[in-house]
Amino acid sequence: QCTEMVLGYCQDVPYSHTTFPNIVGHRSRQDLEMGAEYMLLSVIHGLLNGECSPDIRLLGCSVLAPRCQDNKLMKPCRSSCEMLKKSCIHAFEAIQMAWPYFLDCDRFFVGNEEGCYDPLSDLR
Repeated sequence: QCTEMVLGYCQDVPYSHTTFPNIVGHRSRQDLEMGAEYMLLSVIHGLLNGECSPDIRLLGCSVLAPRCQDNKLMKPCRSSCEMLKKSCIHAFEAIQMAWPYFLDCDRFFVGNEEGCYDPLSDLR
């Protein structure tokens, strides 16, 4: 069931509806907002000194508040994740932080053949 996108840190995603449970298993907006993943999205800009922003936040939103179209959850593209990880991993390594688990390209993202969407298309 698609629901209106009302998450503060995800307001500028290129879609207006999301759905629960999300890709990592949060069952509701409240559940998500109390989670460590959403909290990390709120501070990531500061942690990485603005590097990889807003890309990393938009990628995070595509997993935590995935696009919903025709009452169907749409998963983000693995290629978008891999490209961003390649260009941003150094920023995480610089602060001795692991790449966030919820941005695991193999686990939470899918290939083009599975009908994914590019959450970073508006930035290019």
